[in-house]
Amino acid sequence: MKSTILSLLLLAAWTLSASDLTGKWSGTVDMKQDGDAQTIPVVMIVKQDGKTLTGTAGPEDDQHTIQKGLVDGDSVTMEVDGGEAIYYLELKVDGDQLSGAVKQGTDGEKMKIALKRVKQDS
Repeated sequence: MKSTILSLLLLAAWTLSASDLTGKWSGTVDMKQDGDAQTIPVVMIVKQDGKTLTGTAGPEDDQHTIQKGLVDGDSVTMEVDGGEAIYYLELKVDGDQLSGAVKQGTDGEKMKIALKRVKQDS
């Protein structure tokens, strides 16, 4: 019985540490602008505290505050205030990758987003 409880606690601790998204993420958003397909490089710098995610996101030289960031298992949702519009992100965590969709405004067209964790030199 004690070994079962210990195993469950270790598994829970491993799951929590494995899903910590704190750090820098880099990737792209595939979008259409004026009918033309474009791939825009983006960066996300986040800090996770329990289920709450804070930080910034956007092009490297134009970061915007993450609002309402929430981590629920392998699902991540957030809003990013881009100044001219709010961007709504729905992402899935897969190891060191985040992928999903981003919409400009509540009725905007979904755009594909894919990010990878930026490895820090030790």
